[in-house]
Formats: sequence, C-alpha cells, structure tokens
Amino acid sequence: MKKTGVLHEVSLGIEIGLCTLLLATGAALLLLHSCDLLYRLDLKLLKIPEQTGLDVAVILENYHAMMAYLNPFSKGSFSLPTLAFSAEGAQHFADCRRLFLFFYVLAFAAGLLLVLRAFRSRGEDKSAVRYFVAAVVLIGSVLLAGIAIGVNPSRSFVLFHKLLFSNDYWMFDPARDPVILLLPEQFFYHCAAVFACFWGIGAFLLLQAGIREKKKREQGKQS
Repeated sequence: MKKTGVLHEVSLGIEIGLCTLLLATGAALLLLHSCDLLYRLDLKLLKIPEQTGLDVAVILENYHAMMAYLNPFSKGSFSLPTLAFSAEGAQHFADCRRLFLFFYVLAFAAGLLLVLRAFRSRGEDKSAVRYFVAAVVLIGSVLLAGIAIGVNPSRSFVLFHKLLFSNDYWMFDPARDPVILLLPEQFFYHCAAVFACFWGIGAFLLLQAGIREKKKREQGKQS
C-alpha cells in the first residue's frame, strides 16, 4: 500500500474539509430553497402576519413566488403575485439567483472532487489525520459564524451582504419593496443556523471517519 506523509495528509485534510464545507453549504441551501418549513415556523415565531398586516396565505403566495424565481433554472423576469417592487429590488433578486447557481455549481464540483478523491485514495495507507484536519475546517467555520453573529448580529448581516453583492440594492425601502417586510433579519439568522447544522453534521461524519481509520490502524498493528 502507498504510504503518505503527515504534510500530505494535512493538505488532503484541508482539501477534503473545504470540499465538504461547500457540499454541506449547497445541501443546506437546497433544503432552505425547496422546503418552506423554517419559514412557516418563523411566520409564527416572528409574528410576520401581525408585523405586516397580511394574511398567511398572501405571505406564502409571495414567498413561494420568490423561491420559484430563485431557482437557477427558472425563466422569465422577477414578479410577485400581490406585492409591488422596484427595479432595484428585482435586480437584487436576479443577483441572488446568480448567487444560488454559483453555490450549487460549487457544491456539485466539490461533491465530484470528493468522489474522485475517494477513488484515488483507495490504494493509500490512510491515516486519521486527514479526516481530523477536515473536521477542524468545518468546526472552525461553525465557530467563526457563531462568534460573528453572536457578537454583533446586525453588523455580520451587513458584512455578509457587502461581501456577496457588488451593489446596495439589498438595502430595501419598505415603501418601494414591501417584500422586505416578509423577510425579517431574524429569519436570515435562523437560515444561518441551518447552514451551521449542516457544517456540524459534516464535521461529525469526518470525525467518525477519522476514528474508524484510527481503529483500523491500531488493529493492524496488533495483528
């Protein structure tokens, strides 16, 4: 079996960790995009109908229209069933759709790379180091996101948008884009928690893989 050095294992661990991070991010995004369970929970938790003065049915109709448009394979221009919107608001949703596509492509490429890596490493004498290092990448991501949001949620929210968007169209004026009232800032924090959960699951699976590999090595030494 081909043996690998510590530096090689560490570099592989970083690669596996980053790929798993991207794959988990894409999976979380897909869940939030295709399932409205979190939003339905926040309708009650954040009292969105009371805050907006709109019926639940009207809110969900517009929310589902937004999600349908954000599908990277959707066609046509942005529109909402019952709410007005500005040209800047429509442009922001177009930017979001491109961003969704970008992350889905990254997640697919990362997943493909992980599969190829698994095939290439079949003949290697693997150590647990690569999996533990990969797990640290994901655990570190969870901690960084948690600390940033915990210390200053609003500033983190603003920084997030400034990093991902090249304009300020995300700063909606409720008078021109009442759709923003359907998406309170706290909802996005809850979405961030979903991403953190997926990263945590990825870290857990990598740790389990590392523990399993470590046990195999120990058993091999004893035999």
